[in-house]
Amino acid sequence: MSELVLAAMEDVSRVLKDPSPVCLFKGFGDSSVDMELRLWIDDPKNGVGNIKSEIYFKVWDVLKENNITIPFPQRDVHIKEAPPSEGEAES
Repeated sequence: MSELVLAAMEDVSRVLKDPSPVCLFKGFGDSSVDMELRLWIDDPKNGVGNIKSEIYFKVWDVLKENNITIPFPQRDVHIKEAPPSEGEAES
């Protein structure tokens, strides 16, 4: 997966080639694989939020194109019978 993410960074013009981007595998979460992308730009005066957004979209697109889904927590909800409310007859 890291190779796909790094390859996607080649299409982002503001990401420097030297030093090259690095994708680190940080660990396993409850419902996730935790990774960190490190890269350099030389023009932060042109905005950081916009380049972050472009990078997130590139990562999203490359994962989607390769049928890699992002896990999300799943919870089971068990509903117990509630006690009768006032004025409701018990059976």
